[in-house]
Amino acid sequence: MMASVDTTIAPTFAATPSANKAWELLHTAYANKNHTRIFSLRDQLQNTKKTSKTIAEYLQEVRSVSDALKVAGSPVNDDELIVKILSGLGPEYREISAVIRARDSPLSFEELFHKLTQIMSFS
Repeated sequence: MMASVDTTIAPTFAATPSANKAWELLHTAYANKNHTRIFSLRDQLQNTKKTSKTIAEYLQEVRSVSDALKVAGSPVNDDELIVKILSGLGPEYREISAVIRARDSPLSFEELFHKLTQIMSFS
């Protein structure tokens, strides 16, 4: 079986004396990009607000960024995600946010999604 190297990274390997050195070079080249991506996604998550979006749109946007962070190797735990979601809802959700924060047991993203969309269907 013949191995091949993508032409975009082939120059990286051309002068490496060993496979170990090649892996080190790859790690250095791509780890920095991944770190930058994680910072960017964390910033995006922090700054996501409901504003004029529907609850479902807002929650889907937050979930999408959270999923991207998981893929990048920096997952957001449910508690952190719930706090972020509640913080981004705005003052019109102050009462429901207070009730959710006061619960004895934590909510999952799916439970919060159900509760918030259910509440909005009664409005």
